[in-house]
Amino acid sequence: MRTPLVIVTAVLSSLLLASCTPTPDDGNASESLPSATASFSATPSPSMAASSSATPSPAETAQAPASIIIGLAATDVVDASGTVLVSLDYTSDGDQAVALVTDLLGAPTSTENLPENPHYFETDITRWGGFEIGVRRPSDESAPKTQFYVEATADETSGVAIAAVDGTQVGDSFDEALVGLPSFQTYSDPNYPPRALALQVEEGDSEESIAYGLIAVESADGGAIALIKSPDYVYDAA
Repeated sequence: MRTPLVIVTAVLSSLLLASCTPTPDDGNASESLPSATASFSATPSPSMAASSSATPSPAETAQAPASIIIGLAATDVVDASGTVLVSLDYTSDGDQAVALVTDLLGAPTSTENLPENPHYFETDITRWGGFEIGVRRPSDESAPKTQFYVEATADETSGVAIAAVDGTQVGDSFDEALVGLPSFQTYSDPNYPPRALALQVEEGDSEESIAYGLIAVESADGGAIALIKSPDYVYDAA
């Protein structure tokens, strides 16, 4: 289920990030957004690519989104060369993040409002097929750690591949993703399925803490990863 990965050189990213990455104009947002992309990004397979009768120019191809890379602190949308088109820092303005993704992926396929409850802030969800952004709307002074989260429920959307920064994708084996992880980064309770794991956690997390970071959740019928979300707590990732 994994799609091929393309190598992104540090030199290319450093030269082009400033010119290709939009900067929030919200006064409370970060002035620059950290990149989630490591040394690779996912690239859509030929079967994912949208067909077109017109042949795009090299410049158009370079600027078209090819992959969404979900990281611990930010999510990057990159082109086929690995150049970061936009980097979404979860602590920055969520409405602006939705606008930036809309510019790249087009109009959302659906939206939803989840009312506040004792466990979660009110959240406005915007979806583009198998990718979503959830903007949190706190009603009191207890501000969330981040302004929004991202979630993938598929390995691509409209020909744009989606993967965690380590290459893990929806549909991959959950058991294989577990290999080598410390026990505190995993959640497994037969009374409250499904299983979940933290692919990456914040620096400073230890075996005495509850894992928080880049989360993968198993499908209800077991075996495969059903969703990838960041940031979230491993015990309530479902």
